[in-house]
Amino acid sequence: MRSAALFTLACGLPALAQFPAPNYRLDFTLKESTSGLDRGARTFTMMVADKGRSRIDASQRIPYEESRSLITKVATRNVGVTIDCQVRETEGKIRVRCDIESSSLAAAQPETRANGLPPVVDSLRSTVDTVAPLGKPALVAVMEDPNTKKKLEVSLVARRDEQ
Repeated sequence: MRSAALFTLACGLPALAQFPAPNYRLDFTLKESTSGLDRGARTFTMMVADKGRSRIDASQRIPYEESRSLITKVATRNVGVTIDCQVRETEGKIRVRCDIESSSLAAAQPETRANGLPPVVDSLRSTVDTVAPLGKPALVAVMEDPNTKKKLEVSLVARRDEQ
């Protein structure tokens, strides 16, 4: 192995160029419903190198005043969708580890918000560590908030990028 690396360097070729890591396209579908009523689906696509990591952050920063004694400052809270993923191929399948969060402002905000308290945010989070077949849809998480009856189904299609 050492002689191969020395040969590569002697020829002026980058060592990693011989064996580029494959790239994968991950297509996520987040299907949301409330009390059994379909609220639509959103799709998110990311490219990830084998043994790599990618992140999608489709969120807004919501500002609010935070009061402590006589000091008031403006703080922010992210609201939206965040997907953070790592992949590794094993035996023709892809091992996917993802942190998934979907959040939104709660429909009813308490009056105490005017007193410097942060906004109430409904949030669903999941950490998934699973093996997904290449090119086939796989349901990777189902989450339900018992307070709001909001349900989120997350499915994934992993494909090898053939560029």
